[in-house]
Amino acid sequence: MAEEPAGIFISYRRDETAGYAGRIADKFIEHFGEERVFRDIDSMEPGLDFVEAIERALESCAVVLVVIGRNWTTTLKEHEQTGQEDYMQLEVATALKRNDVRVIPVLVQGASMPRAEEFPNDLSALRRRNAIELHDSSWNEEVQRLITTLDRVLERRPVEKRVSGNAPTNQGGVLTGARGNSSANEGEGPVGRTASKLWATTAIRVLVGVVVVLFILLLLLRLL
Repeated sequence: MAEEPAGIFISYRRDETAGYAGRIADKFIEHFGEERVFRDIDSMEPGLDFVEAIERALESCAVVLVVIGRNWTTTLKEHEQTGQEDYMQLEVATALKRNDVRVIPVLVQGASMPRAEEFPNDLSALRRRNAIELHDSSWNEEVQRLITTLDRVLERRPVEKRVSGNAPTNQGGVLTGARGNSSANEGEGPVGRTASKLWATTAIRVLVGVVVVLFILLLLLRLL
C-alpha cells in the first residue's frame, strides 16, 4: 500500500496571527492540496480531543511552521503565569521532540526571533531553528520561496493528471490520445499529409501521361 503524502502543520495563535496563518494555508492548499495542510481551526472535526488530534496530525506531518508575531512570547509568559493551557506551546514542543519533522519559525508582523531566555524549556530548541521572515510588501515572492523549500523537504513530485476523451497525454515523450499513436496515424501528421500530396501529384501525372499516349495511338490508327 502506498504511503500517504507527508503533510504540513501550521501552528499559530488565533488571537494574533490567524490572518497570516490563513493566507499561508491558502497558498499551500493551492500548491500542495488541501489534504496535506493541517490548521486546527479548519481541520478538526467537532468533538475531537484537541491534544489527541494535534498529536495524530503531527504524526502524519513532515513540516511544522511556527507562525510568530510580535506578541508571541508575551502570550507565552501570560499563560505560564496564569496556569492556562497553551495549545500552541504543546504543538511546537511535540514537534520539536520528533527527529523526522522539520520545524520552521515563520516571523510575521515585523517580529524578531525571541531571545533564548524568552523561551520556556520545552521550546528552547526552537531558538536554534533558522527562521524565515514574511513581509506584507513582498508576501507572494517570499511565500513562493518557502514553498520551493518545502518542495525539497517533502520531496514533492508532480501528480500526473488523468485524461479522458480525446485529450492528449504524454507517454514516453510520444504525444498520444484517443486516436492512437503517431505511427498508426501518420497520415494525419504534417509528414503524412506531405506524403499524401506527393502520391496524389504522381498519380495525376501518370494518368495524364497515359491519356496522352492513348491519344497519340488513336491519331496514328486513323492515319494508317
